[in-house]
Amino acid sequence: MGLSLARRRGTTLVEVVIAAGLMVTLSAAALSVFMQTHRTMDLIERGGGDRDLSEGLTLLRRELSEASAVTALSGTSVSIEVPDRDADGDAEAVTYKWDGDGGDPLTRTDKSGVASLVDSVDRLVFGSVEEIHDATPTIQAVATAFLLGSTPDTTGGTIGRIGILLTGGAALVTRPVLPSSTKRWTITGFLVRMQRGLDGGGTTTVQLRTVSGGFPTATVLATATVSSASLSASMGWVNIPFPATTMPAGATEVAVVFSSPSVLGASSVERVTGMQLPPNDSIFTGLLVTWLGTTGTLNYQMFGTVTLPTSSSSDTHLPALTVGIGSGDADTTDRTELFVTPALPVEP
Repeated sequence: MGLSLARRRGTTLVEVVIAAGLMVTLSAAALSVFMQTHRTMDLIERGGGDRDLSEGLTLLRRELSEASAVTALSGTSVSIEVPDRDADGDAEAVTYKWDGDGGDPLTRTDKSGVASLVDSVDRLVFGSVEEIHDATPTIQAVATAFLLGSTPDTTGGTIGRIGILLTGGAALVTRPVLPSSTKRWTITGFLVRMQRGLDGGGTTTVQLRTVSGGFPTATVLATATVSSASLSASMGWVNIPFPATTMPAGATEVAVVFSSPSVLGASSVERVTGMQLPPNDSIFTGLLVTWLGTTGTLNYQMFGTVTLPTSSSSDTHLPALTVGIGSGDADTTDRTELFVTPALPVEP
């Protein structure tokens, strides 16, 4: 009977090497998963710190933008006033403060109490800066003395007169030559050559009126009265005592109207013809309602002020708050914020 011996097969070197390689690969994969999980958890924790910081800065930024004043400011705290929020009619006082040690919270205090805004702050510095901005040029009205109109030297001209009485008066319509940038103009004085009429006890009414279509209107801007007794028997310069009269917006002409209830005639005004006269002047005669154009102009001088624009600009200093803040460990983003608060008085 023959004996049969089973042959046992051993592990070859190749199999050992393959097994070792598989074990190394599996170990590396497990280690990679562990490290990734640890890193993810670390990022989650850091993200919580960033969110805490972001939310705190968002509230701080919003309240600074709403603030009406900065009432106190130091390196680690700022106190502001914000609009009324509880309908009691008073502004709300809010203070942001950090005690100054790493890890201390940034707190917010109002009338309801103290609350932690950012749980852990490593660095915080409040400060102020002055930003200089060029102001927008502004227009300032400046009244400048001006000869609004006059009759030139009458040498070579023909001198006549127009009687002022019940049955007829006279009117001068003039358009002063004003600077193109004129904002408005005001009549402050009017002189005309006049003489006394046959009615020594009469009066002459002189009015400033608006102009439409080249003719005087019924709209009276100012009125003055000249008595016949105050006039000379010969032609001479007379100051018509108008109050200072500013012309309506857009007006470029003015009418000076002379009238009298006197039948005999209270006065006469001097008319100049037969020479080169101001092109913007015209005169009329008539019954104060129906005006008839006539040649020449009155011998007059009109004074006033012209309001011109002048540009002015200056630098404006705008107080600004700076907030440098860091939260969390060294890997957490360190933030520096600049809050510009143009209308706020900053009291260091």
